[in-house]
Amino acid sequence: MKHVFLIACLLISAGTVFSQGKEKKGDDEFVFDKKAGTVKDLSGNLLYNIDYVKSVTVIGNDYYFKNKDGKMLMVFKFVTYKDPRLVSQANPQGNQNYYEIKFFTEPVMESECQNMFLKGLVKLVQNKQLVTDGALNIEKVKEFVVINGNTFSRRRAELSRY
Repeated sequence: MKHVFLIACLLISAGTVFSQGKEKKGDDEFVFDKKAGTVKDLSGNLLYNIDYVKSVTVIGNDYYFKNKDGKMLMVFKFVTYKDPRLVSQANPQGNQNYYEIKFFTEPVMESECQNMFLKGLVKLVQNKQLVTDGALNIEKVKEFVVINGNTFSRRRAELSRY
C-alpha cells in the first residue's frame, strides 16, 4: 500500500514539473527585458525598444514603443477618469483606467485598451502581431483599431457633458 501511494505521489509531482515547463513555453515566443526596455525574438534579434515616463496622473506610466532605429511605432498613454457606474466597495471612487494608443501610421490611428501591466501590453502587441520586422503591421493595426475602438474615451465624453 505504501508503494502505491509513493508511486502516485511521484507521478503527480512529475506531471506538475512537466506541465509547468509547457506553460512557460507559451511566453517563450519573445524575450522581454523590462530593465533594458527591450523585446527580442528567440534568436536575440531586437524587435523593439520601450521607453516610459511617469504619467501626469498619480498612477500609471506612458509607454513609447520604438524600433531599433529609434523611430516611434506607438504610444500607450495612461488615462483615468471617474465613472459613477463603477463605484463599488472595491472601487469607491469609481476609477476607470485605460490606455489611449496612438499608432504612428499615415494618418495616425488611435485606439484604446484596458489598463494592464507592461508585460501585458508587450504580450498584446506580440499576440496581435502589431509589429513585424521593426515596423507596424498596418493591416493588423487597422484590425486592432476596428475591434477595440475608443469605448473608454466615448464614455468619458458622455460623462463630461453632465
